Amino acid sequence: PPQMREAYGDVLMQHQLRGQIIATKLANRMINRLGLIHPFELAEEEGCTLGDVACAFVAAERLFALPAIWAEFDQTQMDEQVRLM
Repeated sequence: PPQMREAYGDVLMQHQLRGQIIATKLANRMINRLGLIHPFELAEEEGCTLGDVACAFVAAERLFALPAIWAEFDQTQMDEQVRLM
């Protein structure tokens, strides 16, 4: 939360589980958007690591402003079957 970041920003940056928390949040975001199989398929097809796939995912998110697009898509009224395709 913003209040916690403001009050304890320095402590949070030094937290011993910071890397694991970030990795978990990123993995969840990837799986929620790409599904479980696609990151593994990408790594295998491209001959790279899952870490490389995660870096590419973050780069694409930032370059194309995908969080804003996904938020709008998630809020649009539509049949769930269409949304899941």
